[in-house]
Order: sequence, then structure tokens, then C-alpha cells
Amino acid sequence: MSFNHVNLNKDFVIIGSDSRECFQDKSYRNNRQKTFINRDLKICWSYTGLTTFHDIDNIKIIKNIIDMNNSDIVEKLTIIESIMNFQTRRYYEENKRDIYFDMFVCCNEEEQNAVYVLKIKNGLSNIEKKKKYYTDFFISSGVHLEVEKQININNITDSQLAPRELNRIIHLAMDASKNDDNTIGGQAYIALMENDGNITTYINGKEADF
Repeated sequence: MSFNHVNLNKDFVIIGSDSRECFQDKSYRNNRQKTFINRDLKICWSYTGLTTFHDIDNIKIIKNIIDMNNSDIVEKLTIIESIMNFQTRRYYEENKRDIYFDMFVCCNEEEQNAVYVLKIKNGLSNIEKKKKYYTDFFISSGVHLEVEKQININNITDSQLAPRELNRIIHLAMDASKNDDNTIGGQAYIALMENDGNITTYINGKEADF
């Protein structure tokens, strides 16, 4: 199911994930980007969970919705929620297995970052959907969430150290996954957005465009 994490403080927000997509036959690919940015709209977002179903690329659809210029973030999330409720419900009914879709969206509003959380399981959104946070906050989703306990708070709240720290945590989740479910892997995609809306991106802890 992958692993992602978002950490919000008074100065910046940082978000990141691995890049492995797993399939029902236990095969996988490591080049599925799961963290995205839109510099014009001052948005970064990340997801874990159902990616493709019946040859429908849910993430391509979601990215197009997020990138719309004429809607606010709540309207966009409401549309995404409806789509992914439908898709996860279909998956659950057809496969009789739990399926999740978790999404964190960071946006900049009047030079203040906020995080919205959308969580869906088997066609139902839970009580955390579309929450908006204006104070220090962090959350992870996916599997091997125990690595969150190893975050160095001093490093993750320092804009110079945070990308390397989140990269370390994502790779800890990858290492834990190797000997277990093998669902986390690939590269660590990370985005850091300052309160002025400036976004810097990193791959495996090093500054890089994506």
C-alpha cells in the first residue's frame, strides 16, 4: 500500500512518499509517482492506496482535478472523494478484500500553509475527511507506520534538514517492507512548501525537479 507522511509547522510543510505501485498478482513497478506539486496553485499532495482499477488510472484523474484553476480545494476534494468512494467500493465488492485510499493535500492560503486529509476505506470516507489544520500537525498513512516514531523532531522542523530526515524515514519504511509485505519501494519523492508558497522538490533527499 506504500507509505507517505506530511508534517506541518509554523514555517513550512513537508510531504513525501515512496514510488512503488503493487498489482494483484504480487508484481510491482517502482516508478509510480505518488507525490505531486502545482507551483502556480501553491499545492502539494500525496496519496497511498488504490491507484489503478479496471484500467482506469485514478491518479491521472485526480491530478487533473487538483490542477483545475476554477475551484477551491474543498470543491476538488469533494469530487475526488466521490470518485474514490465509488472505485474503492467496486474493488471491495469484486475482490472481497479491504482497500484504502488516503490523500494528504497541502495548500497555501494567504501565506499560511494548511493540510487537508481525505481517508477512504471500501467506499466509505471516515471522520478525518477534509480536515484543515493551521497548527503543528503530522500524519502518516499506508503501511509500516511504526517508523513515524523514529522521526527526529528537531530535524523535521528545520527546513534545511527536513528533506533528508523525511527521506530517511521513507527509506526506513522501505527497509521494513522488504522482509514483510514488499509494498514500499522505489524512490522517495518529497516536496517542501514554505509559508510564502515557494515549493522545493527532492528525490531521495537531494533537490530535484518532478
